[in-house]
Amino acid sequence: MSTKQPGGSAIFVMDKYMTDERQYAYYSYRLNEPVEYHWHNYFEITYIRSGSATHLLNDSMQSLKAGDLIFMRPNDVHMFYNDTNVSVMIFSFMPSFPDADIVKTVLNNAKSCVVSLNETSIRRIDGYLQTMGELYDGGTDSNERYLRCLLSALCLEIHKSIRYEGPDIPDYTKGNDRIREILAYIDRHYMDELTLESIAEQFGITPNYFSEFFKKYVNTTFSKYLTYVRMRRAISLMSLEKLSMEEIASEVGFRSESYFAQAFKLLTGMSPKVYQIKILRAAKNRKILK
Repeated sequence: MSTKQPGGSAIFVMDKYMTDERQYAYYSYRLNEPVEYHWHNYFEITYIRSGSATHLLNDSMQSLKAGDLIFMRPNDVHMFYNDTNVSVMIFSFMPSFPDADIVKTVLNNAKSCVVSLNETSIRRIDGYLQTMGELYDGGTDSNERYLRCLLSALCLEIHKSIRYEGPDIPDYTKGNDRIREILAYIDRHYMDELTLESIAEQFGITPNYFSEFFKKYVNTTFSKYLTYVRMRRAISLMSLEKLSMEEIASEVGFRSESYFAQAFKLLTGMSPKVYQIKILRAAKNRKILK
């Protein structure tokens, strides 16, 4: 794993399988590749099924073992390294995911995001997550309602095990609401002809300062971030299979289908049509990651 030290610059990542229609994702796999120091705009629950690892959450480093669970809020920065054959189950969901308010009410005041579970909680949570993975494959409305109930049960089980000692975990962007306002503005206006200059003017700052400010807090350029946002919406539209690629390109703010296809392939490694067939359709019938 990567050995990047605490205090390093964290990259922003976006879950490419999460769409506007499906605001959650499930993964079950072994950690066998470096995980960069990163943050994201969604909640993430990671359960260690087997193995051991060192995990960095914000500026706190902890040793993890089988039966430990990590609950991460939006904007937490984290990474794994020094892992030994670690098997994990991960459930991620957007703050706007139905019933996410239950999760926030239960857990947002907790002062520790790493939980060591007892044997009873391990059995329950392992069962919850395995069932959530099976429901995730189904993709029906009834499955999603069941999944939401299991998420609430999972978080209540976590809540029982949380220790309330220790300092508050810092928010990576706490104390600077401007970056939040900027990201929210981009999310609302991604389909418009946004430019670095137009957003800088919108927020009353110079283009040069905006560029440096954005890169500092999101650790990617404005143009790349805008592309990420547009691609998430494009993937949502592609999953519905009702619009042509030309219509989707226009809907998410691209001037031409060819420019859209070029940007999409650069981000995902495949053309929009191939992605639609290989990823979106296949995801309806099987786990995305094994």
